[in-house]
Amino acid sequence: MYSPYLHGIQHTWGLIQFKAAWTIQDRFKLSWWDFLVVSVAQIADCRYFLTEDFQENQVLGNVRVIDPFLHSPELLNAPSE
Repeated sequence: MYSPYLHGIQHTWGLIQFKAAWTIQDRFKLSWWDFLVVSVAQIADCRYFLTEDFQENQVLGNVRVIDPFLHSPELLNAPSE
Protein backbone atom coordinates (compact mmCIF):
# COMPACT_ATOMS: atom_id res chain seq x y z
CA MET A 1 0.00 0.00 0.00
CA TYR A 2 1.44 3.38 -0.97
CA SER A 3 0.51 6.55 0.87
CA PRO A 4 1.97 9.68 -0.78
CA TYR A 5 0.48 12.16 1.71
CA LEU A 6 1.29 10.88 5.17
CA HIS A 7 2.06 13.98 7.24
CA GLY A 8 4.22 15.44 4.49
CA ILE A 9 6.40 12.32 4.12
CA GLN A 10 6.34 9.53 1.61
CA HIS A 11 6.17 5.98 2.84
CA THR A 12 5.59 2.67 1.15
CA TRP A 13 3.98 -0.05 3.23
CA GLY A 14 5.34 -3.51 2.70
CA LEU A 15 5.20 -6.93 4.24
CA ILE A 16 7.54 -5.94 7.08
CA GLN A 17 5.26 -3.09 8.20
CA PHE A 18 2.15 -5.27 8.02
CA LYS A 19 3.81 -8.05 10.04
CA ALA A 20 4.88 -5.50 12.64
CA ALA A 21 1.34 -4.11 12.75
CA TRP A 22 -0.13 -7.58 13.26
CA THR A 23 2.34 -8.30 16.07
CA ILE A 24 1.54 -5.06 17.90
CA GLN A 25 -2.18 -5.51 17.23
CA ASP A 26 -2.02 -8.87 19.00
CA ARG A 27 0.09 -7.47 21.84
CA PHE A 28 -2.31 -4.61 22.66
CA LYS A 29 -5.52 -6.51 21.75
CA LEU A 30 -6.71 -3.79 19.39
CA SER A 31 -9.01 -4.27 16.46
CA TRP A 32 -7.24 -4.27 13.12
CA TRP A 33 -8.86 -0.96 12.14
CA ASP A 34 -7.87 0.72 15.41
CA PHE A 35 -4.32 -0.38 15.02
CA LEU A 36 -4.11 0.83 11.43
CA VAL A 37 -4.84 4.34 12.71
CA VAL A 38 -2.28 3.97 15.51
CA SER A 39 0.34 2.60 13.13
CA VAL A 40 -0.06 5.62 10.85
CA ALA A 41 0.54 7.84 13.90
CA GLN A 42 3.71 5.84 14.63
CA ILE A 43 4.98 6.12 11.07
CA ALA A 44 4.34 9.88 11.13
CA ASP A 45 6.37 10.11 14.40
CA CYS A 46 3.44 11.50 16.38
CA ARG A 47 4.00 11.77 20.14
CA TYR A 48 0.31 11.62 21.01
CA PHE A 49 -2.78 9.85 19.77
CA LEU A 50 -5.88 11.86 20.71
CA THR A 51 -8.90 9.68 21.39
CA GLU A 52 -11.45 9.01 24.07
CA ASP A 53 -11.82 5.39 22.92
CA PHE A 54 -8.53 3.99 24.27
CA GLN A 55 -7.11 3.79 27.78
CA GLU A 56 -5.75 7.17 28.95
CA ASN A 57 -1.91 7.32 28.99
CA GLN A 58 -1.56 3.92 27.36
CA VAL A 59 1.66 3.75 25.34
CA LEU A 60 1.34 2.00 22.00
CA GLY A 61 4.86 1.67 20.66
CA ASN A 62 6.12 5.25 20.55
CA VAL A 63 2.67 6.89 20.74
CA ARG A 64 0.94 7.91 24.00
CA VAL A 65 -2.87 7.89 24.15
CA ILE A 66 -4.32 11.18 25.38
CA ASP A 67 -8.01 11.81 25.99
CA PRO A 68 -8.51 15.31 24.55
CA PHE A 69 -11.45 15.92 26.88
CA LEU A 70 -9.34 15.42 30.02
CA HIS A 71 -6.37 17.68 29.20
CA SER A 72 -5.68 21.21 28.09
CA PRO A 73 -3.87 21.92 24.82
CA GLU A 74 -0.81 23.05 26.80
CA LEU A 75 -0.07 19.39 27.63
CA LEU A 76 0.55 18.72 23.95
CA ASN A 77 3.06 21.58 23.75
CA ALA A 78 5.07 20.36 26.76
CA PRO A 79 8.65 19.21 26.10
CA SER A 80 9.17 15.50 25.39
CA GLU A 81 9.87 13.24 28.34
